[in-house]
Amino acid sequence: MLGGTRSTLLTALVGVALAWAAVLVPFIDGLACRYGVPGTCAALALALPASAAAFGLHLAGTRFFRIPFWYGLIFPLGYTAGALIAIDSVRRRLSGRITWKGRTYP
Repeated sequence: MLGGTRSTLLTALVGVALAWAAVLVPFIDGLACRYGVPGTCAALALALPASAAAFGLHLAGTRFFRIPFWYGLIFPLGYTAGALIAIDSVRRRLSGRITWKGRTYP
């Protein structure tokens, strides 16, 4: 669906990394800034608006699609689940046999 196994894995892994970065980068920068690590307060000033934009986009999506608001808050978990599905799909594809609805396709 994404052009092959390599592009599928790359897309899945990049998506997960970016989703979790929206949570982890501001958290780590905030801790480092609190303990006086040079330059981290400036990094936090950049990370917070970027993370707010990522969360805002996902929260707007919950409203648009009329799904529960909290889904937008846990979007990194959704990206992780999607990546696991993509990885399993690649694994099944590479095995040479795909089963769907009780039928096995070579």
